[in-house]
Amino acid sequence: MHIMSCYLNLSKDILPSVILLFSLFESIICGNVCDDCIQNNPEMHFCFLGNYTGPRCDRPENLKNCPLQFIEYNSPSKLTILKDEDFRNFEILNNKENYIQFKPQKVKLLLRKGSAVNFTFSYKPARNYPLELYYLMDLTYSMKNDLKTLISLGEKLGYSLQNISENFKIGFGSYVDKVLMPFSFTTKAKIDNPCDNTVEVSCPKSYLMKHIQNFTNDFELFAKEVQKKSTVSANLDDLEGGMEALMQIVVCGTRIGWADVSRKFIIVSTGSYMHLAGDGLLSGTVKKNSGQCLIDFKGMYPADNPFDYPSLEEIHNQLKNHQVNVIFAVKEKVQSYYEDMKGIISDSAFVGTLDKDSTNIIELTRDGYMDFFKKVKFSIDPNHKADFGVKFYANCDALGFVEINECTNIVLENVVDFKAEFTLNTVPSDIKHETIYIVEKNIQEKIQLDVEYIGFCKCNSDSMEEKDVICLNGDFRCGECTCHLGWTGTSCNETCSYSLDPCRRSVNGVKETSCSRRGDCECGKCICDFPYQGKYCEYKCPVNRGQVCSNHGNCVDSEKCQCDPGFTGKDCSCENSTENCMIFGKTCNDHGTCKCNKCVCKEFYRGKRCEYYTGKTEGTGFCSEFVNQTLNFVVNGTTRLYYGNNTIKPITVPTDKTLSGEGICFTRYNNETHYYEINYKYNLENNPIILEVQFKLYQAVSAAVIAPFIVIGILLAGLFMALMWKCLVSRKDRLEYEKFEKELNEQRMSRIENPLYTSPITSYRVPPKHKPE
Repeated sequence: MHIMSCYLNLSKDILPSVILLFSLFESIICGNVCDDCIQNNPEMHFCFLGNYTGPRCDRPENLKNCPLQFIEYNSPSKLTILKDEDFRNFEILNNKENYIQFKPQKVKLLLRKGSAVNFTFSYKPARNYPLELYYLMDLTYSMKNDLKTLISLGEKLGYSLQNISENFKIGFGSYVDKVLMPFSFTTKAKIDNPCDNTVEVSCPKSYLMKHIQNFTNDFELFAKEVQKKSTVSANLDDLEGGMEALMQIVVCGTRIGWADVSRKFIIVSTGSYMHLAGDGLLSGTVKKNSGQCLIDFKGMYPADNPFDYPSLEEIHNQLKNHQVNVIFAVKEKVQSYYEDMKGIISDSAFVGTLDKDSTNIIELTRDGYMDFFKKVKFSIDPNHKADFGVKFYANCDALGFVEINECTNIVLENVVDFKAEFTLNTVPSDIKHETIYIVEKNIQEKIQLDVEYIGFCKCNSDSMEEKDVICLNGDFRCGECTCHLGWTGTSCNETCSYSLDPCRRSVNGVKETSCSRRGDCECGKCICDFPYQGKYCEYKCPVNRGQVCSNHGNCVDSEKCQCDPGFTGKDCSCENSTENCMIFGKTCNDHGTCKCNKCVCKEFYRGKRCEYYTGKTEGTGFCSEFVNQTLNFVVNGTTRLYYGNNTIKPITVPTDKTLSGEGICFTRYNNETHYYEINYKYNLENNPIILEVQFKLYQAVSAAVIAPFIVIGILLAGLFMALMWKCLVSRKDRLEYEKFEKELNEQRMSRIENPLYTSPITSYRVPPKHKPE
């Protein structure tokens, strides 16, 4: 196959003006033929032997004349697991964190354009994974009672969260607001005592934010430091500077002491609203918030900074970038304000209502932690160059995978499975491989994916015979010459016409577009795009398995294939032979029909030649055909077995293994000394026939041993039946006797008189004597 330059479909009048420009971009426009071969079809391989005369891009069975070392082999998309260690709970070994929550940890992906690869991974939260909690408190005067509560409960708060993770640490800081008008009074008296004329006490100078206590697991020290260094102050308006304080706690990782590996939480305890971006305009601090760490080594935020308060979007981005979650513990009067805020940053925030004096802070903190712990959400690290699509699937309830990238019902040490599906949309031109990561929004652990993009020929230079091919006007790569503009031939030594007319079909006297817009005109001939054929790429015939007319015919008309002898069908995929349907002289074992050299089996029959019976009732598979050979092997030890003229190779399978697949049969056999239970499986695809046999052997029991037990059993059964009959008769007699006695007693108690009897006794009654009125 001659490899020629590619041409744009340009008319004659503009072609000369773009020849120079085209020559500069020729390599980009045309690409490399080997690369195109590898990218377009996973079943095609490429021969880069320099003097090879056949089609270079073809199936392996058609590249028999190309030495193996000169074949650039193609491969489908696939996945290889490189590291898959078991889950481990968190522990410190040799001053290094040791834990595994994701399986596998490292995989290799081969991606080709349009072919999806599925990757299954699992997540199991580790016990005692480090937990860091920063308590950021609003210390305006209205929170003075809440500060007393924190001082009294600080130690208890630490120990309660240590029950969640033994590796728990807590830090503390506070905030008020910018010391600028109109947020605070700026007179000297008010600066020295912001509480003057407001309450009958004095308080220290105000500040925007103060970092007081680094992370520690000494909870007694934490409570003492909070009590020693925390005092309330005051500002002027009803809004506080908590958002800027929150920004500083998030971004000042080294200054605050955040660990590299931990779950990170910030509790914002307040009873007021927050200043947001734009409010700084009132005080003259109009510069966009820098998002940088500004607190000094003493933990103080500079009072003279020119930056505005951060926006909610800026806070959200920093929370996600640093994998920090925030718990707003707020008073009831401002709860709806923070609920609205949570609606915007819902994946990073939790809102809980504080009691009057914050006495429920321990329960609220645990609730906030568990709300985040139960959620896990995966994504791809966005720092990759290639254009590929990713879909996540989760099996949260062990009821099957659904397309979602998160679960909200995580339980400690329970395993949850996820699946990621990768599809390469475009083969990158500048990179052949890169490393990407699957990440979780709150956990520092990652799954490493080493991705290689299929579509670039390596063409082993040690095997190439460049010395045998001379490219006079072109470049040699992968065994052939890619000619420069205007040249063609195997050595790029033949001039090529610029004319596009030979590639344009005339219909009713009107010239169509060159190559019917389905190919490129190269030196007066159309090089058609797949699957178009014809002089002008005007034909499009059926395609099967990436080949026009199944590679068993020619495309002769717009929609028709002219099939080779022995093949039929619209796409020439139907082979007329019945060779593959025959078994032991029978077509499809007499249990199917042969269509296109493939068996279509009747109900309950399966297999390439319908040799396996799958019905529940006794059928006519090959179980009965091989039962005698099986018994001959098991009972008599015969290894020379035959089925007709075919040899059978018996194999004994241990009883601790299970026979699986098609063609499994069962039989029993017993003689005077032994009893057999036999499973056997036949495989007719091999020659000789493979017969796998698995049996259990039991010692037979003689009749002399069994007879006494049978006689005793019969006697005992008869005695039992007699006793049962006696019990039933006795019970019936007792019931009848009790009935008789009852009737006799009733007769004795009742008085019976003759109805014809007349008593001789007559009674009269004299009426009473009436007294005169």
